[in-house]
Amino acid sequence: MLLYAICLNPLLQALDEGLRRIKVGRDNPKVTVAADADDVTVYLSAPENAGKLEQILSTYEKVAGAKVNTQKS
Repeated sequence: MLLYAICLNPLLQALDEGLRRIKVGRDNPKVTVAADADDVTVYLSAPENAGKLEQILSTYEKVAGAKVNTQKS
């Protein structure tokens, strides 16, 4: 599990830096991404940001050799 977390960290950082943060809930801080075990939830501030998300995921897939399961996304 630790190896998975280490490999996933660059993606989480890229999402956090590349997408605009939004406030989720009343008392929560602004976020772009939440990760728990092998689940990642990305919050987009506008539909137009979907292209930026696809670009970040594509870059991660090329560098890490990972694939996003679009059937579950």
